[in-house]
Amino acid sequence: LRRYELLLYGSGEEECGTIAYGNHTNVLPPEARLGPNGEPGYVHDPSFLVQNPRKFRVSNKGTVCLTPGDGKEMPEGYKALKKIRKHIEENPDSSPRDVKLMCSIYTYSGGIKQTDAILETWGKRCDGIFFASTETNLTTGHTHFPTPSEFDGKYKGIWQKVRSMFAYLYDNFLDSYEYFHFCGDDTFLIIENLKEFLGSAKVQSYEEEAGNLLVAGFWMHWGEIEGHYLGGGSGYTLSRRALKALVEGPLQYSHTDHEDGAEDFFTSLLFREFLNVTAMDTRDSHGAHRYHQLPVEQHAYYPEKYQDEFFSKTVNESLWYMKEEFGFPIVYQDEYISPSSVAFHRLDADILRRYELLLYGSGEEECGTIAYGNHTNVLPPEARLGPNGEPGYVHDPSFLVQNPRKFRVSNKGTVCLTPGDGKEMPEGYKALKKIRKHIEENPDSSPRDVKLMCSIYTYSGGIKQTDAILETWGKRCDGIFFASTETNLTTGHTHFPTPSEFDGKYKGIWQKVRSMFAYLYDNFLDSYEYFHFCGDDTFLIIENLKEFLGSAKVQSYEEEAGNLLVAGFWMHWGEIEGHYLGGGSGYTLSRRALKALVEGPLQYSHTDHEDGAEDFFTSLLFREFLNVTAMDTRDSHGAHRYHQLPVEQHAYYPEKYQDEFFSKTVNESLWYMKEEFGFPIVYQDEYISPSSVAFHRLDADILRRYELL
Repeated sequence: LRRYELLLYGSGEEECGTIAYGNHTNVLPPEARLGPNGEPGYVHDPSFLVQNPRKFRVSNKGTVCLTPGDGKEMPEGYKALKKIRKHIEENPDSSPRDVKLMCSIYTYSGGIKQTDAILETWGKRCDGIFFASTETNLTTGHTHFPTPSEFDGKYKGIWQKVRSMFAYLYDNFLDSYEYFHFCGDDTFLIIENLKEFLGSAKVQSYEEEAGNLLVAGFWMHWGEIEGHYLGGGSGYTLSRRALKALVEGPLQYSHTDHEDGAEDFFTSLLFREFLNVTAMDTRDSHGAHRYHQLPVEQHAYYPEKYQDEFFSKTVNESLWYMKEEFGFPIVYQDEYISPSSVAFHRLDADILRRYELLLYGSGEEECGTIAYGNHTNVLPPEARLGPNGEPGYVHDPSFLVQNPRKFRVSNKGTVCLTPGDGKEMPEGYKALKKIRKHIEENPDSSPRDVKLMCSIYTYSGGIKQTDAILETWGKRCDGIFFASTETNLTTGHTHFPTPSEFDGKYKGIWQKVRSMFAYLYDNFLDSYEYFHFCGDDTFLIIENLKEFLGSAKVQSYEEEAGNLLVAGFWMHWGEIEGHYLGGGSGYTLSRRALKALVEGPLQYSHTDHEDGAEDFFTSLLFREFLNVTAMDTRDSHGAHRYHQLPVEQHAYYPEKYQDEFFSKTVNESLWYMKEEFGFPIVYQDEYISPSSVAFHRLDADILRRYELL
């Protein structure tokens, strides 16, 4: 009735007007926004990124630069991204008209890692960009955007933040852009596809229909919610007319002082309840979806994987709702993800960069490889001297395979005692006998040929130990490397200087192992699949190690998204946070793990630190920067494979060795594994697996005795 009155008798201006600048219900006045120098009433320049594009930078190559399909996206996720990339490349001018788009992102001052990634990736393809933050910073692109919420800058304050964003864009940029997309800082937008969709005949036809306002996104419905709302994960897109209608209408009088993080629900509620807008169907012509609430892999594998993940369940419930209410066929996996997809969600900064690489990059310019010998705080290759003093020496890792050493016994009084009468004692011998039986009964137990490099840190005074290794387990490695303080072709040692002032001493081991990682990366990365690192007092059971590395368990672990094979015994004692891989037994890295370590944190974390605890710092780099906490290496019965001590200390504890320091640290580690991961505590016969791979703290004679037994 009122509308007829207006159309028949009114002018519209007096009766409806427009909202006066900054005059919005429960939105702070413009002067509350402070500029970079504290000036009130700040309005940002939305074209700042178009004018000064940011360079794409990769700091965490171990996540960003993995081979396509080996990252978190996994093979099926990469397949979907590849289809999207193909669509972008084959449709460079697919939008029938030029569409001007403003990308509006809610964030806070602590979200700089995320927004930096957006600036370097999809943000530069927006016509205008806006980071609604808690401070103005011209370097990060953030705009100080206070709200009346008592939860300003927190999750529960997002509805009030987004309300204020609607008002700010209405006041300052309504006539400058045709469409406005709203999302959080963990979303990846595919701008070409979004513009293609917004410029399409489908959208044009929808907008020309009487009463329609373009409000686009994914239709969410779960739990007791009535109807559907636009999922904020992918974000939602409003036309200029939709934003105008929202701000001049229900934004001023509905839920104006409500506090909630579910801005997507309340935005949709205002459109539905007061503007009679329920959002456009954004699927493509084949019924595949464009706006995605989750990372690509969760959509690409559901329902085979992620069935119990909460957000996957809400998306699935939404699909069933769309089927029951609107007759939309339910689609999954390949049929769910449209080649013209516009958004994915729940992505950290590294994954935002990875999506950029997979959708637009070549990998070479962005990731490259570390130039030969160009490592942080590692001496250049020419510092390594050969047997005749020649610089840049690279040893031959197959020297022992080509010329096996003869097993010699000089101390028969230790090496040749009756089994069980030596240091191993009866219970230790019983454990070794089980291991021997396992080796003999499983000569070809690895389902595939595994190429293994054994890397041992030592020094020129360690010849007795390394001679014993050459005569025993070393000859079963595919390649072997003794990082020493001099090159000697007789002993197999390689001159391996480091920048450490403690070079050749215990406190210099971390710098030595850092240099070993770099050396193996430079010279042998493609020659071996796995690299085991240990000291010269370790006995490795190569057959069992290869059996483990070639097993279905390891293969399955490595195929899972984001996993890098880092294997050993999980040590935890004292005030240490979390666990690390005990260096006594040593630890095993896959080729991919070594590559990720060297191309990533080895170059920028703890580069000049001096310490003997190389095992702790290696684990720290994997955990803190590559999100890798190491694989569970126990056997199917819960027995352990990687041992920090001689066999007798494990075989008799806790009856004996209760007060021995290293036995106590192993025991503390077992309790940690029980409390944190639910691993049953096992001792003695149940602790030592028949497929054990290493024992530690063994002198040269005991290394030979283990070989004999």
